[in-house]
Order: sequence, then structure tokens, then C-alpha cells
Amino acid sequence: MAYDGWVTYDGVEIFNISRVMNLASVLGIDSVWPNLSKVNWIDTALGDTDYHDITSAPWYDPHVPESTEFGGVLPLTIDGLDASTATSPVTEYNTDGGSVGRLRRETAPFVVSAALVATTDRGIEFGLRWLNSVLTRTSTSSSCSGVDMGYFQYAGVSSPQVFRRNVQLSRGVSVTKKHRGACSSTWTVTFTLTAGDPFEYGESHIAVDALGGNAPTGPHIIDSGV
Repeated sequence: MAYDGWVTYDGVEIFNISRVMNLASVLGIDSVWPNLSKVNWIDTALGDTDYHDITSAPWYDPHVPESTEFGGVLPLTIDGLDASTATSPVTEYNTDGGSVGRLRRETAPFVVSAALVATTDRGIEFGLRWLNSVLTRTSTSSSCSGVDMGYFQYAGVSSPQVFRRNVQLSRGVSVTKKHRGACSSTWTVTFTLTAGDPFEYGESHIAVDALGGNAPTGPHIIDSGV
């Protein structure tokens, strides 16, 4: 099952549950109850050791004080990562039976629910602007309009990273709930990302070329979407 606790969008980390839990502990965000023993494998898998340091966060800006008050985006659900988009048209005969048309794979929508957490309202306003800026960036590629979205194939330090291609924001970020705690501000948001390419890809593999040297062969499809 795809793991949604760590997600990158166009190379930018938008979800990292381990980072959020570490920062929540350091910043004193009381709306997050850290259980680091269940998520510290992410640090190991990525080779990171500084999740407790706000200056290592992708949103940190030394010229913007409120960036130090934002604790990150906590993923709640991402519906669609494990869903197939394969479909075939069916024509029923007037008599018994019918015919099934050619199988095709539609675009893949991912409906996201997440919680933004911060120590102040100012910090969470900054976090919302940062998330919007990341999700609304456009691809620089001439071959597609969207970007790559990466995540772990499953939970665990041995999990390979996989990604979707030609992903774009298809429904903007909407705030559905706001909560102000004694030491925190938490906003629940939803948005939808859609992959124009319905397949899930793995990382490049190294193969021996005709001259005996190493040559990358990927990316390769690891899930046909059926």
C-alpha cells in the first residue's frame, strides 16, 4: 500500500510526518501528539538527521520570521494512490449479453485532506501561502504540463521511492476547519491533484550497456493501473 506520510511535489517536500512530529515537539505545538518511534524510519530512509531544526524545513526563510512559527503540513488522507483508473465501455445487446470495449486508463485524481499546524495564526497563514505557492507552480518541461509527485511505495526503511508523472493541481486548496489551541493553530484543508499519466513509476535502474559501461534504464512502470 502506498505510503502518504512523505510526499514531494516537483521535488519539494510537501508532506513529511516525521518532520512535523519533530518540529511539533520542539515548537510546543499542542495539537500534534508525537509518536516518533513509528515515523523515524523516514529519517533513515532519506538520510536526514535534522528534522528538529526549523532552518532545514523547505518553507524556512531567514527573512520571514513567521516561517519559524509554521510546523508543517500533516497528511490525513490521500485517496486514489492505490486506486485503478482502468475502465471499459460496455454495450448491452437487445438480446442476451453485450460487448466490452477497449480497456483504457483515465487520469488519476488524488483527493487530499491535510492539517496545517503552527504556533500562531501568523505562522499558519504563512504556511497556507507557502503550500499554495508550491502546488501552483507549473512544469518547465515541454512534454507535459504537470510535475512529478514522489512518495514511498510502502511504509518502512526498505521501501523504494515511486512517483507519478504529469501531476497538476486540479482543485485548489480549501480551508475546511480552523482550530485555535492554547499553544497552536491548526487548519484542516482539502485539495485535489490529478496525474495526466495514470501509471506509477519506479526509480531508474542501472544496466550494462553495449560497451560494458553502466547506463540508466528508467524510469520504469511498476503499476499498470489495472
